Amino acid sequence: AAVALEAAGVCLGQSARSDSTRELEIASMAARAQATVGGDMSEKRCTRIINNYSNQAAWQEAVMMLLRMWDDPDIHHPNAYHYCATIKACEKERQWQEAMLLLEHMRRGLVRPDVITYETVLKATTWTLALEIIGEMRRESFEPGIVACTTIMKKASLHDCPWSLTLSMLHELRQRAVQPDSAAYDVAIRDCTRGHQWQMALSLLRMMQQEGVQPHLKCWTTISDTCGRVSLWEIAMDLLEQMRASRMSPDRVSYGVVIDSCQLAGHQQLAIELYQEMQRAGVPQMQ
Repeated sequence: AAVALEAAGVCLGQSARSDSTRELEIASMAARAQATVGGDMSEKRCTRIINNYSNQAAWQEAVMMLLRMWDDPDIHHPNAYHYCATIKACEKERQWQEAMLLLEHMRRGLVRPDVITYETVLKATTWTLALEIIGEMRRESFEPGIVACTTIMKKASLHDCPWSLTLSMLHELRQRAVQPDSAAYDVAIRDCTRGHQWQMALSLLRMMQQEGVQPHLKCWTTISDTCGRVSLWEIAMDLLEQMRASRMSPDRVSYGVVIDSCQLAGHQQLAIELYQEMQRAGVPQMQ
């Protein structure tokens, strides 16, 4: 209980509040948790309540319910599932510090984090800490899978890391015989286009198609836009045709980037024809 209450004080924002204010908050949430559970303190009901708090992103209430499960001798101690649901509530509210503290609380409470727990913490935490979590996963003999690696790739992209970094992560997945999904490819393609690596982006698109991974519409559009900006209007046109062939309906953005590429290359008539085609297809007009 002492460890639990200590964690509660930290999770509720200890550094930003006075002791008296913190104690009142903890007591208030503990009372709400007790009122919610009522007389039935079964593990099943506690699990359902934590899940509800997690779905509502009510991370503070989820933490208090988790701690009550530790404190009440009539309930089984929380397991990795309960922690994961609570961490998920923290992740939804961008409470990465609390997510990290809950992970530490698991270790101190002798609850071994599982792969799903680590993946949830990864989504909640910062880029630098995410790298540490990946290292911890490997020390615990958990090889990061598609969810963990895609999360790291997204954080690297948001952190403006070099495009080569996300590409190397994608290759690592393939080397470990883990099939990258569309989200992983999307991140790698977006970073390649951001780094003006249109040839690599096209190569990744072909790789997706060969592996039976369906590219999202935004993925096609991103590559088309990059090609159009470097006067590769023919490639942009070809990508538009491939979209149609794959039974994907180009939207106004998809048409727009190809129309722009034709205009930049001086093919005004072709741009007009594409615009008219867009109208005939019932695609909303460009704003």
